[in-house]
Amino acid sequence: EPTPAAPPKVTVAPRAPRRAHAEETPPVAAVPPAPTVAPESLPAVPPPSPPAVSVVVRPTAAALLAQGDAARFARRFDEARAFYQQVVDGYPQADEQADAVFALAVLASVEGNHGAAAAGFSAYRSRWPRGELAREAAGRWLESLAAAGRTDEARAAARSYLDAYPAGPHAAKAREVLR
Repeated sequence: EPTPAAPPKVTVAPRAPRRAHAEETPPVAAVPPAPTVAPESLPAVPPPSPPAVSVVVRPTAAALLAQGDAARFARRFDEARAFYQQVVDGYPQADEQADAVFALAVLASVEGNHGAAAAGFSAYRSRWPRGELAREAAGRWLESLAAAGRTDEARAAARSYLDAYPAGPHAAKAREVLR
């Protein structure tokens, strides 16, 4: 006959510590009630401040012109052109516009774009014929026309320059163009 199987082994977990009963719990110190405060005794709370407003400050024509000049002197011509163009586009009545138009023509000349330089100096002469830079614009206009190969226009500009400024700083160039 087969032998009976041994009974399975049973493992008993150790017993958890005994919980204390309510009567064995040490007393908890009583917490005093929170003091009551009368609302009128509190300091006044200021009303909330209005939301912050951001203000966009538009640069002046003079500031843009100065930034353009600084960029031009640093030979950052694209940056200078952008500042001068902002003056031309955004401040049509400002005194600085004449200087910006002249400076744009100077930039074109420095970069070898003689056609654009001639157009810029011509625009200055047309709009500000008695402007502070009129004599210089007339001389640079004839030089730009000559450099652009626009001989007939350069000759006419040279005659006009010599009529107005026979002893001007561009008189020698004007005489050379007329030979």
